[in-house]
Amino acid sequence: MIKLAIYWGGWAYFPFAVLCIWAILRAKPAVKVLASLALALTSVVAYARFIEPRRLEVHRETILLPGASETSPSIAIALFAGPHIGMFGNAMPIRRIVQRINAEGVDAVFLAGDLTYHPGPEDIPEDFASLSNSARRSIRCPAITISDFRVTTSATPFSPCSRTRALLSSITEPTKRRSAANR
Repeated sequence: MIKLAIYWGGWAYFPFAVLCIWAILRAKPAVKVLASLALALTSVVAYARFIEPRRLEVHRETILLPGASETSPSIAIALFAGPHIGMFGNAMPIRRIVQRINAEGVDAVFLAGDLTYHPGPEDIPEDFASLSNSARRSIRCPAITISDFRVTTSATPFSPCSRTRALLSSITEPTKRRSAANR
């Protein structure tokens, strides 16, 4: 419900902002204060609706796994989550995310959580075309989806390649060995 209010209320911001600016410039001092306060508060909603969904942030972390040393071979993994493709027309395009991932030169990609938000069924193939193995500008490394705390490759809009399956088995294999040892 809050997301829908932000979506539709976001458009009301523009005429409201003009009204507030007019009041700040022309009204009595008490009204100017109220208009300034109202403009500041509604600007937060406008930021959440129009600017924040278009931001693409990159955080780099170095993690030394147990048993690894500084000289161990390294891999670069990208994680992207929550693009909310669908209802919000200004959501970050998957194409732009894929271009950034390819520019980073990662070895694998994890796609986590909230990939869509009420998309039209006819829009899904076009929205996620950049993830397709057949797309010209597709992700150039294995991609794995993580949903409901389970790692899957079958629910993705693209087919997993052998490198993805190998990476997935290398991730899950130590867990299987530990589980068998604990029995």
